[in-house]
Amino acid sequence: GREERTRRGRAVGQAAAVDSLGRVAYQDRIANGVARPLCGWLSDFIGRENAMFFAFALGAFSIWAFSRWGEQPVAFVVLASVVFFAWGEVASLFPATCTDCFGTRYATANVGLMYTAKGAASLLGAGYLGALQDRAEREFPDVDFELVVDCGDAPGHALACLRAGVKRI
Repeated sequence: GREERTRRGRAVGQAAAVDSLGRVAYQDRIANGVARPLCGWLSDFIGRENAMFFAFALGAFSIWAFSRWGEQPVAFVVLASVVFFAWGEVASLFPATCTDCFGTRYATANVGLMYTAKGAASLLGAGYLGALQDRAEREFPDVDFELVVDCGDAPGHALACLRAGVKRI
């Protein structure tokens, strides 16, 4: 009867979730790998800062959409791939931007320092974001606080800060 249908429904839902995780496990690598040359190609036409703007905006939107619809298996697979696609620009545009800003003489050291800072941020950033989220939830209980806050300001920084910084250097 009803219990059997419920049990079957849960089994189908669990199978879809496992299948979704399996798909994401290989599609994220494909999306990330496609993004690297595509973002490099795009930056040749519209500029590095503009390409970073679009990649960061896509990342912010996809994380927001992930928080809304990520529980559905198909949306989970598609949005996870879009998130990894947006993160793929880091591997192609950050080193190029670093070289644009500081030249080629110490490019390896500069890029190494940049990735060291990125690693430190990945270790310390979660605690900072957690504290920021706790404070925002206390002060603004009716506002749905998501990771988009952290990603949403990056497109503006790509345009404003990078352009101003590159012009000064």
